[in-house]
Amino acid sequence: MIDLSSPHVQLVLVDSLFVVIALTILLWFRSWLRIQTRRMDRRFDTLDAYLKQLTQIQERLQGACRTLSAADHARSGGGGRSFLPSVEDSGSPTASIVAPGEGAVPSADGPSSPPPPHAAVANRGGARSGGDGGGRDSSASARQHEVYERARQLLGKGIPTEEVARLVDLGVAEVEVLKRMGALARSSSR
Repeated sequence: MIDLSSPHVQLVLVDSLFVVIALTILLWFRSWLRIQTRRMDRRFDTLDAYLKQLTQIQERLQGACRTLSAADHARSGGGGRSFLPSVEDSGSPTASIVAPGEGAVPSADGPSSPPPPHAAVANRGGARSGGDGGGRDSSASARQHEVYERARQLLGKGIPTEEVARLVDLGVAEVEVLKRMGALARSSSR
């Protein structure tokens, strides 16, 4: 039999015990790293989903801002008193957004140069009506005014905002803004 009191046997046993402990620690550390990697992947996936949602919200808000700017510009007659404060004067982190007709609105991808607010609404209706582009600015402004006026009339009749948005081919957010602007105008005229 094996003599356990011999120094060589004890050395082999201690060394093999050390190797087993080292391998156990190594396997535990490897599984711990795998778990942490999965957790980080889930967090990145969640952050990616939140980023996509925020990007969609940003696009909707920019559309609403353009609509408000266009409505304000049309309501003020193109050169009169503006009902909306200039965004540049607000001192907010979004102060790089420029007032209507003065420049571009930056996006998340960097500076860009979108069409002016009245052109965005005109393009929405122009694709349906098949306009030839001649006299586009004046007809687009007239069409925009008609669309917003019709939306205001429908809202005044008590039609829900989703239905008004569908009837006049505007976004629900735009109709909500028109509804709030109408309520604000009524409350300020009292």
